[in-house]
Amino acid sequence: MRGPEPSAGPATGEVQGLLDRHARALLDRDEAGYLAALDPALVPAARTEFDRLAQVPLGDWSYRVTGVDRTGEGRATARAELGYRIEGYDSGPATTERVLDLAERDGRWYVTGDRAAEGARSSCGSRARSRP
Repeated sequence: MRGPEPSAGPATGEVQGLLDRHARALLDRDEAGYLAALDPALVPAARTEFDRLAQVPLGDWSYRVTGVDRTGEGRATARAELGYRIEGYDSGPATTERVLDLAERDGRWYVTGDRAAEGARSSCGSRARSRP
């Protein structure tokens, strides 16, 4: 008799949920929620990033997961499209491809790294300044 199949790592939906909560926390200016998605080792740098991004009038910040691959025991890599829009500046979202490294601890997945995908290009919405 065979035992249970080993976990294949996080499902795309699970990673999408993690990144949705992370993005929503940024838009809501919820520092604790923003940091909750991240590996504790990233928190000091992420606090600085959060403080800087909280100063930007973001109209949108979202991720669309396009793939998840298990890379080792308790580790995975996700590919995602990051879309963002600056209120009063962008008429549409700017997008860029990201690669996110993930680690599982105590049944939870955390982002341990976030970088531009190799060869990623940004696609910008119209950058027309709104007039008052």
